[in-house]
Amino acid sequence: MRARRRVAELDHLDSARCQDRTLRGIVHRAAATPFGQAHDFARIRTWDDYRRLVPVCTAAEIAQGNGIAKPRDMLASNRKSLHSALALLAVRRPSLRVFDGPLLVAGAAADLPPRTSLLERIAYRNLPDLLPGTVARWVRASPTCLIGTSQGLRAFANVVRTLDDRYVLPPLAVLCRLRRPGDDDDLRIGSPVITLNLLYHPGGLLAVEDPRYQQLRLLPDAGLFFEFIPVDESGRTEPTRHRLSEAVPGVDYELTVSSSAGYWSCRTGFRVCFESTDPPLFRTLPVEIVAPTPAPPPPRSQPQRIQAPHARPVPAVPSTLWSVGVF
Repeated sequence: MRARRRVAELDHLDSARCQDRTLRGIVHRAAATPFGQAHDFARIRTWDDYRRLVPVCTAAEIAQGNGIAKPRDMLASNRKSLHSALALLAVRRPSLRVFDGPLLVAGAAADLPPRTSLLERIAYRNLPDLLPGTVARWVRASPTCLIGTSQGLRAFANVVRTLDDRYVLPPLAVLCRLRRPGDDDDLRIGSPVITLNLLYHPGGLLAVEDPRYQQLRLLPDAGLFFEFIPVDESGRTEPTRHRLSEAVPGVDYELTVSSSAGYWSCRTGFRVCFESTDPPLFRTLPVEIVAPTPAPPPPRSQPQRIQAPHARPVPAVPSTLWSVGVF
């Protein structure tokens, strides 16, 4: 019943109003953060204000400390997106009985790279490492849904293969794969009845697959604000930005996201093309977005070496040695 209510709510959403409400909410909650104070979030009332005061940025710039995450809001957003994905599947395929067993998230904090976002670290904080004993206990619980990135799912499958025959991964009702830019489609874990793709970014779950249409679907009310940049302007520092209500089907866009994870108008690396805007259905394109190359720093002037009178000339140091350690 809850799944049907959620699907009916999604089908009758006013996407424009939901996105405006989401933007006001995340901006208001981040107004006291250093990034919010630096960009005058207290003055933002409309999307035009936001577009004027907040520039488009990259994930590398966010990693330098430009954003501060709100863990409770982030987890609530991910939980709502995942519930929406499973609700769409349960309504489409009620015989799968997705919720009859536990939902298993495959991943470990030890596998995260040093610059992993706070969102991922919070999500994995209470998860034990992928040790054989721990995986065996999970397998005995007979999970019906396995969730994770391609890297996490492969790591989980490799550990399962090292176990003996008593711990065989049971047939899965659904495999939820968190797709990142550049992930390949060749992923085989167990024998799932159906595989759902969820578009993943450290700022949140960007989209879920709608089994009724076999396409990815944006969730306007999941706590993320979306903007779309025409692909032919993706290399510009100040490109034209469109809201979801302004997106045109058949036009290629670069997807950017703002969320309580501390990402503000952040380029996600995904290139999308809408098939429909009501409901917001799209497909991803294989070409990756290239972030604008920053201007090279001005050349540093070499100080003149002053030599004492009647001193032997000092040999010049090769300039290549000075480039070591400069990144």
